[in-house]
Amino acid sequence: MAVPTMQDDNDDAILYELSVVQKELLANLAASHVGVGPNAHAVLSSSMPLVAQLRALARRAHDEVRRGKQAVAEARAGLELASLELQNLQYEKRHLESEITTCRDFRSIYDTIELTDMDDFCARADEADRTADILADAHKLQLARLRFELQERKRLEAEKQALHSRRAAMQAENRERKKRLEGLEADLKDMLARSSLVTRRFVDDKKQDTGLQPGHEEQQDKDTAAAGEEQDVEMQQTSDQ
Repeated sequence: MAVPTMQDDNDDAILYELSVVQKELLANLAASHVGVGPNAHAVLSSSMPLVAQLRALARRAHDEVRRGKQAVAEARAGLELASLELQNLQYEKRHLESEITTCRDFRSIYDTIELTDMDDFCARADEADRTADILADAHKLQLARLRFELQERKRLEAEKQALHSRRAAMQAENRERKKRLEGLEADLKDMLARSSLVTRRFVDDKKQDTGLQPGHEEQQDKDTAAAGEEQDVEMQQTSDQ
């Protein structure tokens, strides 16, 4: 049920006054038809204040209508503003709910890192990273384990680089030794060739001096060849070493 307002009271008062003036004017008009002359002039004269009152009431009614329209427009504007604010709040609510869902479903890269197991962490981590307060808080514990994992990976990376450097140095040393051995092998082959030549000349000279038999000569050649083969084997063994 609508609650009566001051605006409604004003409208009722104006309507009541208009109805009273209307009745009086109609009564005067009815009386003016009875006759003319002084009576008619008296009716018109008595009607002038009523006409003026009617015009005043019309102006009041017009002003009241204008004020009513203005009040309705202001109320409508306020309602539209409130509706717009409500829509903005609903949009913001949906956006926040979407962001909350996204954050809850988010899986960071830290969730995929294989961390050191808890026993190893509790045994080797710093005292400051495994206090009772940290172990009781999942977030703080995760941060502490990540710090420990970072330290361990840095340490292992440093060891890896040191081993790579050592390996590179050993490879360079091996290449140098191989190069030196290859040079020694060439020198040994040259020495072997020269020693074989000297041995042959020595045998030939000995043949000429002693006058050996042909069969004996062949035996000497075999002995010389065997000696050369033994020297080749010794050189090969030295090269392999």
